[in-house]
Amino acid sequence: FEEVWNARNSDAIPKFAHADGVSHHVAGDITSAAEFLERVYRPFLDAFPDLRINVEDVLASGDQAVVRWRAEGTHLGG
Repeated sequence: FEEVWNARNSDAIPKFAHADGVSHHVAGDITSAAEFLERVYRPFLDAFPDLRINVEDVLASGDQAVVRWRAEGTHLGG
């Protein structure tokens, strides 16, 4: 969250995306870092250019994890 969203480092997205991973979004299933960048990341930052995400909690067990986060930003459309 810090590196990709708060630092706006889109080059780091592939580092965190597993090759077999599927992310379920309102925009539909996303199966690659490039797809995430185009369908979620860029549109979200266009709509919320001052976005800041704060991680509240992380719970992990084995190879599964859940993150509770809070986002703050000004919606400018999109």
